[in-house]
Amino acid sequence: MNARTSSSDRRLDVVLTYARNTLALARAIHKFLKSAGLQVWFDEVSPRTGDHWLASHYRALTRARHHLILLTERTPPMWQKSVFDFASRCAALNRSLETVPLLREGFEPGPLAETLARYQVAHLAHDKDERDAQLRDLVARLREQSVRASVPPSDAVVPYSGLRAYEVDEAGVFFGRDLEVSEAVARLGTQPDGRHRRWLRIIGPSGVGKASFARAGLTSAVLRGGIQGAPLAWRMATVRLGDEPIEQLSVELATVFPGLGARDVANTLRTAGLADLVHDLLPADQGLLLVIDHLEDVHGHRVAPEVRTRIDRLLSEALEDFDQRLFLVTTERGDVSDDIDGRLPRLTGLLGSHGAVQTLAEPTREGLKAIIDGPAALRGRPWPPVLARQLLDDAERHRGGPGALSWMLATLMHADRATIQGYEGLGGLATGVGKAYDARLAAMSEDDQTRTRSLLTALVDGGRGRGDRPRALSFEEAVAGAGEGPRSEALVERLETGLGAEGCFAPPF
Repeated sequence: MNARTSSSDRRLDVVLTYARNTLALARAIHKFLKSAGLQVWFDEVSPRTGDHWLASHYRALTRARHHLILLTERTPPMWQKSVFDFASRCAALNRSLETVPLLREGFEPGPLAETLARYQVAHLAHDKDERDAQLRDLVARLREQSVRASVPPSDAVVPYSGLRAYEVDEAGVFFGRDLEVSEAVARLGTQPDGRHRRWLRIIGPSGVGKASFARAGLTSAVLRGGIQGAPLAWRMATVRLGDEPIEQLSVELATVFPGLGARDVANTLRTAGLADLVHDLLPADQGLLLVIDHLEDVHGHRVAPEVRTRIDRLLSEALEDFDQRLFLVTTERGDVSDDIDGRLPRLTGLLGSHGAVQTLAEPTREGLKAIIDGPAALRGRPWPPVLARQLLDDAERHRGGPGALSWMLATLMHADRATIQGYEGLGGLATGVGKAYDARLAAMSEDDQTRTRSLLTALVDGGRGRGDRPRALSFEEAVAGAGEGPRSEALVERLETGLGAEGCFAPPF
């Protein structure tokens, strides 16, 4: 996935990043830099045939010296944030990479001002002669041997999520899945065979990180313009359907269409459909990315058959609709895929024509290394080399999903135990989570232990003829599961914080 202009082990001078609606100016800048003799990665010419540009772009940034990001008055705000999140992650992994924002005359930073203050920006005028002079100065700067590496500090005190999933707004600290994300995004939108796919079905074993992949990985790549033939501006909705799918979907969609309340959305879904919401209320130049996490929730015995049928109809009709601005991403455990096929026949019947499957496996060794090193570099607190090697070797052997690794990293950083002794004292990756769970449960009163065990039972959805599976609970449902009353409410609030004794990040219950 390397640029044609250089071999895989040769460093690039420049990677040029821009929003699609500024292509003409980007072409002019690329032409100028090439004529000045710089080795430039540019998406129109650099990726090899068959390579998706996102994967080529990421790999180019792992070996480039400079990352130029073009910003004009036409650059979408959501694109700006996602690109700078991505740029900071790449700079954390490539310590010699300098990020240089190119601000065209007329660009207003707005919410991006604080981010731009961390970089040495360059300016571009509208007038061609003045702009060429500015570009000559930029080329001279890029040719300097000294490189001002760009690793803006993370705002997160502990930039690891622990056992919970990363959220959409945490894309800037989500590491280790860039190549898999590129592969997944390439399956959406206009395909080489002319098909236009708008549903990505992410399937993988429990604990592999499907929710984080969809929320923090995929959404960021979509905002950066990763889907061919899709809008550049987006609205995002992420939801777990739980036991009341229509109600949960309505609540989340109400945040996307602020003129409507959840009750209004629910009425529209019942009387018309999801497709009507999109082509009646979504601006013509925008797309809607709907992420449904844990699609297997619809298989739960608490979901009435008629509700399941309605969800099947809503999603399938939206995918079949002529308005092609809605894109659907779902996640599910691989062991229940056949059940979902049977429960949502209309939706899954569209897989060949409107959708594609992305099978998510354990992170590669390269991905695990990025998970360990990347957030720590952003925080300015790299791990001691001997500890980083031990963590990487154990993570590759453990193969229990990235959650246990993220929990261990969060605990080590939060408790300031970044030593081999501290790591082993926590129990290592193999037993650390279980050890923390047992310690926390033992520290509770007998009454709280009973309430916690009751809550654990409520968090499992079981039924005749199928295995147990995790179940989503609202705060109120969790309190009820723990036995009701102020004691249960206080217990659930404590468990939600994720902080246990001695500053450890306790596993969720």
